[in-house]
Amino acid sequence: MSELDSFETGKEELKERIKGLTSTLTPFFQVIVNSDMTSLRKFVEQDKHDVNSTANIDIGFTSRVNALLVALLVDNKEAFQFLLQKGCRWEERTSPPFKYNVLQMTCLLVEPAFLDLLLKRLYEEYIRDPSQATNLKNLFMSNEEKSGSPFVISLSRNSVESLEIILNSFLFTGKIITKEEISKVKIKGQGFLHMIAETGAVDSLRFLIDNNFMEYLDVNEKNSYGSTSLHLAASGNSPITKDMGGFSMIGKPSCDHSVCENCIHSQVIDILVTELGADQFLLDESKLTPLSVSVSHSHFQATQTLIEVGALSKNQYLHEELFTLSALACSKGNTNCLQILLDNQVIPSSDSLNMAIFEGHATCVKILLESQAVPDINIPWLIEKKVTKLTPLVQACLQGNLDIVRLILGYRKQKINVNQVPNGVKYLPLHAACMSNRPKLVLYLLSVGANPMLIDSLGNSIMIYVASHGNEELVNAIFSHFEKTSKDMKDKIKIAQLLMTQKTKEGCNCIEIAANTGNISSFNALEKAVRGYGIVLDNVENIRKSVEQASKKIEKKKNKTTSTEPNIMFQPYNLPSNTVGDENLSQLNQHIPTSTTFNKLSDGMFSKEMKILLERAISAINSGKSCKDDTLGELLLDSEGMKRLCKMNFDLEWCRLIKHADDISDEDLIYLNIFYSNMFMFMSQDNKSKLNQEKCFDKFFSKIMFGKDRFKKKSLLALTTQSIRNWYGGSSYVEVLLKLEGGLIGHLINNSIFLLIQEDVKIQQLGAPLFKDVCLLFANQNEMRYHVHYMLNNANGMEHVISLLKKNLKSGFKLVDPEITRLLMDIVQYYSWDFPQEVYNLEGIQMALEYLDNMEFLVWETNENSLAVIFGILQNVPPEMRQQIEKQFKIMERTYGYLKNYQKYNTQFVNYSIRALSFVINYGTMSDSEKENFLKTLIKAVQHHIPPKTNNLSDEQVSLFRHSTQSFSILSSESRELANMLLKNTERGLLYFVKMCLIGPERLKANLVSTIGVLCYKSDIMEDFRITNDPLFLGLLDWAMKESMGTNPFLQNGCLNLLTAMHLSTQKDSKITFKVGTTDLQAEDYTPFNPAKTSQPSRCCFCARNGVKSRCGECKKVYYCSRECQLSDWIFHQCICKNKK
Repeated sequence: MSELDSFETGKEELKERIKGLTSTLTPFFQVIVNSDMTSLRKFVEQDKHDVNSTANIDIGFTSRVNALLVALLVDNKEAFQFLLQKGCRWEERTSPPFKYNVLQMTCLLVEPAFLDLLLKRLYEEYIRDPSQATNLKNLFMSNEEKSGSPFVISLSRNSVESLEIILNSFLFTGKIITKEEISKVKIKGQGFLHMIAETGAVDSLRFLIDNNFMEYLDVNEKNSYGSTSLHLAASGNSPITKDMGGFSMIGKPSCDHSVCENCIHSQVIDILVTELGADQFLLDESKLTPLSVSVSHSHFQATQTLIEVGALSKNQYLHEELFTLSALACSKGNTNCLQILLDNQVIPSSDSLNMAIFEGHATCVKILLESQAVPDINIPWLIEKKVTKLTPLVQACLQGNLDIVRLILGYRKQKINVNQVPNGVKYLPLHAACMSNRPKLVLYLLSVGANPMLIDSLGNSIMIYVASHGNEELVNAIFSHFEKTSKDMKDKIKIAQLLMTQKTKEGCNCIEIAANTGNISSFNALEKAVRGYGIVLDNVENIRKSVEQASKKIEKKKNKTTSTEPNIMFQPYNLPSNTVGDENLSQLNQHIPTSTTFNKLSDGMFSKEMKILLERAISAINSGKSCKDDTLGELLLDSEGMKRLCKMNFDLEWCRLIKHADDISDEDLIYLNIFYSNMFMFMSQDNKSKLNQEKCFDKFFSKIMFGKDRFKKKSLLALTTQSIRNWYGGSSYVEVLLKLEGGLIGHLINNSIFLLIQEDVKIQQLGAPLFKDVCLLFANQNEMRYHVHYMLNNANGMEHVISLLKKNLKSGFKLVDPEITRLLMDIVQYYSWDFPQEVYNLEGIQMALEYLDNMEFLVWETNENSLAVIFGILQNVPPEMRQQIEKQFKIMERTYGYLKNYQKYNTQFVNYSIRALSFVINYGTMSDSEKENFLKTLIKAVQHHIPPKTNNLSDEQVSLFRHSTQSFSILSSESRELANMLLKNTERGLLYFVKMCLIGPERLKANLVSTIGVLCYKSDIMEDFRITNDPLFLGLLDWAMKESMGTNPFLQNGCLNLLTAMHLSTQKDSKITFKVGTTDLQAEDYTPFNPAKTSQPSRCCFCARNGVKSRCGECKKVYYCSRECQLSDWIFHQCICKNKK
């Protein structure tokens, strides 16, 4: 087997994984895995087993499979065809995030035989029902990245056989899809040729050419990053397969750039250029041509092929707008590419040698020297703008690279004097070597004639650098050289005295330098070395202690400022890419830009570029010019770039720019906000604290959030809101904002509602977190929470929220970020407690049900919130309206279905299902068998999520049990048969309920004690002495006796009933009344505030204080406590007042 894993290995691994899990499958799925067709036919044809049933099995990319997918995965073609004939659904999707259907899987796994069977079956269904063609066309024209068009998948998989089957199918022959139409499909801005070039799918490329697709494709088309297909083929790094959740179909890149003699990307390049006429000189967004891209990625096969097909037929400088070819190869250490370039007469740039040295690539240095490609190897190079110039030798010494120093000094064509440097170079080679603290390098330089007695252009001796940068080993190496070269003791003392008295321009000798820099190692070594020459320092021990203390402080500070990873306080939400709405926001396709322009640079070059950009920004601001295009636009870095920027402390200077916000245009401020929002995630807490102490952002945040003209700059308001959230982290920023100048709660409420009611989807999404966080501020203040909801209602805000959720539904959940979708549904569910009728009128229940129909495509909290919308409305509307809702939407059927599938859902979702079900279920109309089945299902669900071994109950478990007790109590109280049946189907019987009562909080005890009382009275359990003598039961009895004399009315009444039930349980003719469901069904974390129905609200619509005195003269619907509040609110209210007339 080759070094590249074969594709078949991945499929076989997947097949073996399924077979290894066969024992966990149901018998129906086991016979498919074992290829037992006789049993499979019996299951389906005689036993009428549902062919569309699913199994839960973790195979990496999915945790749920249907029969058709299993047959495909285990290569059971006969079962696959049989199941298709019996109506098994091929549309069933795997678990998120991949969401593959069976048709897509046949292409992904490159199973043309299965694909052919499926397409033939689809043709038969199409003949019966031609309307199915629409869904098939939508699938093949899909732009989804993870599970898109089967045609695109086959292209990327390089499967010509699959492509031919699709092209010859009824889809194309029947002109349901045309070549022109499917050629327009793009995945993340990339067309067919981009995908092929990226994966090296040369067979797919030949297929497109042979089947005349090229008349619809542009070989020079650029993707969203400005790259043509030739650029992507030149990089050649992408794997041809996908990660399947735990294992890969081919784990490594399809071209490893080292041993691949017959490079597939080179074949693609040859076809693109020679047959299709691809332009070799186009630049991508990084100003690189395909040739320079191949060099940058060390793809030497592509470099050779591009040169062979004419990349150097014109001036080489066409490829060198930003980076020279030779310097690019040297900076990356790409020796193969460098050698190819030199063999093809590419003239190396003057900085190539310096770049190779700077990055430490000795082999590149050797190639340049052996080829005599550099005319002068002693020319100074400006390594940092306005910092210093370094020759190649000095740079190598500064890097501490002995191998490169040997190569330079051994260069026969040009001999270099180790004791001289050109004008403008500050350091001598030996001085630079001491700065790098490399004793072996220092000894080598001394051995070839470096003079340790010289001083550099700064007036420093080597001992100054030894003291500040060196250690004991370096000091000993230098003094050992002195001993070898000194003739007698007088010479040694003279040398020592000379070195000790040489000082910096600031007047410090080497001992003082070591002390001042806290370098305890060099201090001790120097003090010991000069002592051997008869030189004794005064107060040496006191100095040593001072140096040790300084060393500890420096080390502590160093550890503090070089933490491994920044503390990410809050992950920002992505701005979705759509073109609707505000122009400024529409220019920004996403909130976290992915520019990698600077990623290829070394730390030194990166630092240099950042300094240049900062200087340009400051200059532009001072001159009143925009810095968006040539500065801020380049700073939209990806996460790696941001980490480097913050690590080098450039974040402090960039943040301090905001102090000049008054001089910065709104357009620039928008870009700055995006830049800041991303950067805040990677800033160290120390830097944030410094900026907070300086109150760096206070004035800016105050002006944007509370200024009078903030609603005229809605893009800036929206993006600043996001920046603030990332700066302070979490939802606590709301309290911080209220402490800023102008920070009033009315302004924050108005801001959040204003953003929510905009037409621009991006702005709405940035308003959702602010509104939610304002609500969280009043988590325990029901009246204030109602006030916020009242203000949203007053602005028709819920209409906009639900409308956005509906649009997202129609878009296939592509319009709104998943996390924002969760927040929006959360806003609706809490709002439904205070204004249930309004949510119902806005078709909120229908919307929530449609989301629940697609729960596999949503984050799970969104599903919970959708269900919470339904029971929130049911709980807070009049009882007669519940019947109307049940008749209209069949809530009981849906929620009972969720309850039956309790194993698929988490505790909270099952709890919400029971809560919704409790409002619509009619026990009186149920037959005895229906009641039994319901009780069995309910107790199974409860014990699945709260096993008998549980010793500590979570809040979700407590809530689930509380809302289940009503049904347990009501149905068990109807008959002795139902009570006994419930206990029989409960693991550990009554003791299970007893244990949960004893370990649960009071709100659960109040419900459970009633249920236990019903069970004790109505069942035969009290006749079982094993139960009544059990320590758990006796513990309950003791607790109940204490609480029956306690002060909690709920527990007191329940315990009295329980004790009475125990006493009278054997007297079958006695009468006893139990209070069923002691506490209500409201959520523990939310109590709706129901204000008195008066003619006007009692709270001011701006400050929320009680005691209103006036109202808006226009709409007559908004009330205030003072003229000041009315004027403050008018900034916002004028935006919605006309709608209130």
